[in-house]
This record gives sequence, structure tokens and C-alpha cells, in this order.
Amino acid sequence: MEGAASQVDKEQLHSATVEIKKLISFLAGEQIGPSKVICNIVDDRMIHLFLLHDDVILQYFLPATRSS
Repeated sequence: MEGAASQVDKEQLHSATVEIKKLISFLAGEQIGPSKVICNIVDDRMIHLFLLHDDVILQYFLPATRSS
């Protein structure tokens, strides 16, 4: 059980607020049926997304918006 506790301690939570229109643009790319989707979050700065399908990679950079 000690191993599981140390693994949880290493986890960190990150978030970024993005414009919904830009997120919808990314989600439209899901229509190609990617084999893998990768999401990197730079806390309060941006979301960096990849859609991988065969030999094609689509990258999206979604800048974070300022929260009021």
C-alpha cells in the first residue's frame, strides 16, 4: 500500500480555461477517427493537443483566457 500512496503524492492537478469556440474547432478534428489524442496542459497558460491518425498528426494550441 505504501507504493500507491507515494504515487498519489507525485500527481499534480493543472487547469487552463479556454474559449469554447476554439475547443469546438479542435473537437471537429475528432471526425477523422484518431488512433490517439494527447493533451498537455500548461497551468493557466494554454492547452496543447495532438490528434494522431496513421501518419498524420494535427496539433492545436489553445491559449488560456484570463478568468475574472
